[in-house]
Amino acid sequence: MKLTRSIKILGIGAVLMTFCAMQPSFAAEKVRGPLADGELFQSELVAETSKVLYTDKTGKNNWVWHQENGYPKGLHFAVFFNAKDLPQVPAVVKKVGGVPTKDEMEKAARNRYAVKGNENSMVLYGTCGASAAQTDIAITNVELFGRLLNVTVALKDAEKNTPLTMNLIYPETAQVIPLKKLPKYGNLRIRFADVQGHALQTIDVLMAR
Repeated sequence: MKLTRSIKILGIGAVLMTFCAMQPSFAAEKVRGPLADGELFQSELVAETSKVLYTDKTGKNNWVWHQENGYPKGLHFAVFFNAKDLPQVPAVVKKVGGVPTKDEMEKAARNRYAVKGNENSMVLYGTCGASAAQTDIAITNVELFGRLLNVTVALKDAEKNTPLTMNLIYPETAQVIPLKKLPKYGNLRIRFADVQGHALQTIDVLMAR
């Protein structure tokens, strides 16, 4: 009986020692919380090997959007791919009368950026659509996380109670990324987000070249 009791005591002691030995490994574990709105999850390896493909240094990330009812209804993003052997200047396109739709603006932008200086590239494009004066949009950062291309977009409008002209403007932004900086094959998710990290639009493309 004494022997059995001793075995039990030894067994409990072994369990406690094992538990104590495991404690440091739990304490040393690094935990990464969700980024921004929770749509960016990545391993430490992906985060450490991320690449900044473009960054704006003019302070546009400090732009302020004042309207409390959200971003413009005409806010729209697109991705264009340019091959080689492009013309020196854009092709002549007949202008559309009246207020252009987002599809018409996108088509015009595709043509405008399909020129020799932008060969073998991907063009990231954004517009606010028809907007009030002093509205603006700018791509401020492009970062590659493995198969995720995170594109930060800054927006601004006029301060509250500011008198504005009645003329509509059509703010646009674009950034050209050489294809050699991107994955050669497979899926690539392009996530447009504001400077606070909230997703604005996500576009999935298939890379093949």
